[in-house]
Amino acid sequence: MEIVFLFAIVLSMAAIGGLLYFQNKELVLSRHTIGSEFLPKEFDGFTIVHLSDLHNKQFGKGQWRLIGMVRKARPDIIVMTGDMVDSTFYHSEPTVELMRGLREMAPIYYVTGNHEWSRPELGELLRQFAELGVSVLDNRVEIITRGDKEFAIAGIDDRARYVGEEDSRQTLHRELDRVRHSIDERAFKILLAHRPELLHEYMQHHFSIVFSGHAHGGQWDLPVIGPVFAPGQGLFPKLVSGVHKRHNTHIVISRGIGNSGIAFQRLFNKPEVVVVVLKNLAGK
Repeated sequence: MEIVFLFAIVLSMAAIGGLLYFQNKELVLSRHTIGSEFLPKEFDGFTIVHLSDLHNKQFGKGQWRLIGMVRKARPDIIVMTGDMVDSTFYHSEPTVELMRGLREMAPIYYVTGNHEWSRPELGELLRQFAELGVSVLDNRVEIITRGDKEFAIAGIDDRARYVGEEDSRQTLHRELDRVRHSIDERAFKILLAHRPELLHEYMQHHFSIVFSGHAHGGQWDLPVIGPVFAPGQGLFPKLVSGVHKRHNTHIVISRGIGNSGIAFQRLFNKPEVVVVVLKNLAGK
């Protein structure tokens, strides 16, 4: 009887281990369509791949599994919303390999997360990104054109940059104001910002779409209970994945593709590549 009991325990542990392994290693692709009357018709069908929170993770030699999935989506641009390296187990090569493999596929736009700001190597990391042709949107705006039409893509540094300032939220608003005022008020505008829990702050600046990460899908997404925990939101968070709309602002939240610190922190919450297809609703 004892042998049977021990065998059952070993079998159960192996099953749990296998489940956690595949939950954390198997990439999935999530597709969304977002329509806007402010999007010029020239951009109808414009495809954006969203990657976030790599945390040094490796998907095959040279990131071939991840790169292959992005290639199948045939993106017009690729956006990355921070924590592509891990502050505790810092190793830049997985991220550099990924960007090197993606740069010929489509333009890459990147903003920092809190983990990047925890590392003294950040300056060197951003220099490497720039050499690879990555657009680092450090409180900046760039314009994307098709024919004689355009839309704006902006990025805001993670608020971890402002730790120690008397009012980091006020600083964030000032930077968002500065970014927004450099864009035509009527233009279709995209914002890359690491933290989804600050959606209310972003909404005040009238962006059409915000791309975020940081929440890791709530870590464990349990049946009935739902997502368990997200940084900045605490227990049973709401803004952890998918597309949410508040007034005229959509926010696209990536579950992320890596784990912070703990290797197997995901359950029923697989790493994802997010694909967003833009749709013109005005017909002109």
